[in-house]
Amino acid sequence: MALNNFTLMSTIVEFKLPPAATNNNTVYARGFFSLLESEVNPMLRQVLANNWTLLNLHPYSIGEQPKLQFLHWQTMGNLTQIIANLSFSMERTPPR
Repeated sequence: MALNNFTLMSTIVEFKLPPAATNNNTVYARGFFSLLESEVNPMLRQVLANNWTLLNLHPYSIGEQPKLQFLHWQTMGNLTQIIANLSFSMERTPPR
């Protein structure tokens, strides 16, 4: 979990084993990133580069400054690879 230093909002990620799964080669992961407006496009590029499914992108509230966005995503695959992609994606966002 990464802490957004400006908003104190967290990035949330859930991992689940699908029914009848016997190892971590096939896990389901979903989550959301709490982002400043300047972080949305870089993170969106990483989500798409990882072949994750973009579920939703929406504002936190109308009229707040700076503008905050939630980017919801999901994916299925190898647990180790998902965590590696997640770590890489979060490292690639602009510094706060």
